[in-house]
Formats: sequence, C-alpha cells, structure tokens
Amino acid sequence: MPLKLGDLVFYTVDEAAKVFDVARQTLWRAIRLGNLPSVRYAHRVFIKKEDILEWKEKCYRVDQAKKRRKVKSRSEMGSV
Repeated sequence: MPLKLGDLVFYTVDEAAKVFDVARQTLWRAIRLGNLPSVRYAHRVFIKKEDILEWKEKCYRVDQAKKRRKVKSRSEMGSV
C-alpha cells in the first residue's frame, strides 16, 4: 500500500516494481546511478509516484527490457 502524504504518493521499491511493471533491479540501479530520486525513511526506500512516472517516460526503454526478458527466457530453456 503506497504511503500518502497530502497530495504526494510514495511507493517502496517492491511496490513500485509491481505497480509500474518494472524489475526491482532496474529501479535499484536507477536509484544507485542517481537517475531516480528516492527518500530513505525508517530503514525503507521510498520513491515519489511523479518521479517514477517521469523516470519511466525519459529513461526506461520498454523495448530493451522486453528484448532482454526474451533472450533470458530462451537461454534458460536451452539449459534445461
């Protein structure tokens, strides 16, 4: 459940990954590289909804993410 403070809505990394259909690792990488602003509070990391939407529009390439998922799936199938 997102954290609501007035008009602002914050998600944890896990929540944001589910709601915005982005891998957790991708969000953590964006935070680590400074591309996605975040706030640490009570041993948790929160991301503002507007920041996620802006980052996803500017930086996240769905076509590349889907391509990587397909390649990974094929390589996993071949090793079985």
